[in-house]
Amino acid sequence: MRRDWIFAVLLGCTGGAVGCHKDGSADSAHAPKASPKKAQTRLSLQQLIPAPGVVVLLHLRPAQLMANAELRHDWEAVLQTDRLVAFQHATGFDPNRMQELWWAGYALGSLLLVDAQEDGARIEQAFIASASSDLEHQKDESGGRLISAVVGGEPQALYHRSGDFIAIAYGDIGLVKIVRGYALNRLRAKTALDTRFLAPLKDLDAQAPLRVFLAGPFEHAQGDIAQGFAAGVLSVTPNDSHLQVSAHARGLWPEDTAPALEQWWRKVLNSSESRAVGLGFPTASPVVSCHQEPGSSDMAFTQCDTQLVYSSGTLAQAVHQLTEGSSASLLEDPASGWRKQLLAPPTAPSTADSP
Repeated sequence: MRRDWIFAVLLGCTGGAVGCHKDGSADSAHAPKASPKKAQTRLSLQQLIPAPGVVVLLHLRPAQLMANAELRHDWEAVLQTDRLVAFQHATGFDPNRMQELWWAGYALGSLLLVDAQEDGARIEQAFIASASSDLEHQKDESGGRLISAVVGGEPQALYHRSGDFIAIAYGDIGLVKIVRGYALNRLRAKTALDTRFLAPLKDLDAQAPLRVFLAGPFEHAQGDIAQGFAAGVLSVTPNDSHLQVSAHARGLWPEDTAPALEQWWRKVLNSSESRAVGLGFPTASPVVSCHQEPGSSDMAFTQCDTQLVYSSGTLAQAVHQLTEGSSASLLEDPASGWRKQLLAPPTAPSTADSP
């Protein structure tokens, strides 16, 4: 993942909007007046995300995050105004004004969808300026524009539906063409969040400014928890000086999975990788609950919900140190206020588990 996109995810460094407005008037007083055009129906961005092959989805509300003064203060070292200005100049994205962003990852590429009511023209021009090859243009009858080019050594494509949204595909430009098909009502296939495993999760924590969806199952997963995983969503909501993290997972697990999942969380949080990026330091042990999903099905799914709380400031310190300094120093000298001990280490195996 590009370094720029690390900051895009962490602080909402992506913006978007459009605004190509045309003034129309009669050529003369005697010319017949054109009937007013029907207002364009704005499309829900999540209904434009292709389903085949999707692995991860990010849903971000940048303007909501940037408007949180306490969050901005905690993350100032990471955000750095000059860095934001440079990013905005290079991409056209303004996180202060962009209401919604979706990013989807696939095996062969990725797709970015942004609300584009204000700065769409600027985003389009930034895309054109970054091209290192000749541009290929296509235009819809409705005014939508599809532009393809090589950018940064890889094929990319942008689709701009003025006054509505912008879609940018990286690597696999076919993704943008699928979005275009949905926008023009030429495709009726289910989109990513309407598929069997993800659909029951799409409305959970809908108002959170940051959500990440993960689509399973995983072919080479190891362990009962990972092998039974079907899909999940993790949300992050600022709450004063803390970040409330909620994780909801669906899997083919027994209803009494909570203890095993809690042990799994502790193992993940205690790993050197999690501690190095600051994620191994929640303010308390994870709280896990599970329940069998209602309804008859050929597969009995269990949904497990996990609650975690982080200190916003100390997590920001970890991210800043990871991106600006040595990640190894996080393990050697944790920032002020962090726990130096492991988070509730797993209990020793019982004698029944001994060989």
